[in-house]
Amino acid sequence: MNEKQQSLALLKFRASGLSLSQALKINMKLYLFRLVAICVSIYLANKHPQTCVLFYVAAGVLLGALLQDVAWQYKLVKSWPFTNKIINWDLVEDIAKD
Repeated sequence: MNEKQQSLALLKFRASGLSLSQALKINMKLYLFRLVAICVSIYLANKHPQTCVLFYVAAGVLLGALLQDVAWQYKLVKSWPFTNKIINWDLVEDIAKD
């Protein structure tokens, strides 16, 4: 995402506010990829019992990363009112116009 796209997204959030569902939709492809990778890891763990620990560790790491991202998005949404106050909106509008 370049600066112009980021500026346009910020202006959209300024107008409508930022909700958790909007924040999660932005990274939905990454989250779906991680969920698929978790499912594949669990499948492989069940298919190969001699190395199942490695696949369960991989699934745990991916699940932890997913939960960390969701928590970060939640914190971002909760801090949006403050972020909205301190952003230089004139600069954001100028970047969006370029």
